[in-house]
Amino acid sequence: MFNKENKKWHIHGATYERRHVTQSWHQKFSKLCAMFGVNDGVNDAIVTHSQNRGKILSGIKPLLYWHEDNFKFRATNTQRAEQSQFHFATGLFGRKEAYKIKYEDPIEPFDPVIRFYKGCQKWNTQVKHNISSLKEQRLFESSLIFKKELLEPLSEIFQEEINLNQLEAIWVGCNFGQAWQPQKLSPWCGILTEHQRNLLEYRENLEYFYVDSYGHHLNYDQACVLMQDVFESFKESRHSTFYFTHSGTILKFLAYLNVSNPDVKPMHDNFDAAHKWTTSHFDSFASNVAFVL
Repeated sequence: MFNKENKKWHIHGATYERRHVTQSWHQKFSKLCAMFGVNDGVNDAIVTHSQNRGKILSGIKPLLYWHEDNFKFRATNTQRAEQSQFHFATGLFGRKEAYKIKYEDPIEPFDPVIRFYKGCQKWNTQVKHNISSLKEQRLFESSLIFKKELLEPLSEIFQEEINLNQLEAIWVGCNFGQAWQPQKLSPWCGILTEHQRNLLEYRENLEYFYVDSYGHHLNYDQACVLMQDVFESFKESRHSTFYFTHSGTILKFLAYLNVSNPDVKPMHDNFDAAHKWTTSHFDSFASNVAFVL
């Protein structure tokens, strides 16, 4: 968040028993559910921004309530981003005020500022849809540690051979199940040991690193448009600018800012040395990038 003369810019990142717990588990969802906001993200948005209300509005007693001349809100045209926007405003101003806010219409087909990478053909060709971007992840999936510490133990628990697709389903069930019911341990998380969860998270981070972060200069070079918008926003008279976007934007922008740049580059054969670079630390639900002057 930027703030010059109180102006701000903000962008919102046991075998038998374990097996039988998952067998009694029921959750109705489809692929579309992955596109929607979840309870954990909603709660984080409300609580986090309620706690930070004083910081965001520091020293601006006349601006305790929303006014369109003082605040700008814009989200991408997705349910989860628009819900994050609303619940952020709820935590900041209260639900009654959140319903009064005039949110800017999403920019179609994509927002060139807060989802800039959608329009970068060079990045889409050379990184996003380039199979070499997943090289380290694929090598990790073929490694001995992956086989001995993930596939074989889980195959023994389920008493059938677990393949990579099934393992991915377990990991997705763990993540989304925990997010949908944050107060209750997801059985798919419970079936995994802490070390196994770390291995699966590392597998996922090997994709994030090379497709969205420091693994390729195209990932973060294009994020300059956000920095330009920061400076332009501080030339305007409004108090604060709030954007609500996606993980792909957050990761690229953080890399542009040289935040959490790892000393050791994550690769398929250096888990012990590199696993501390994890998006859980800076790109979890309700992650924010803020500038204040």
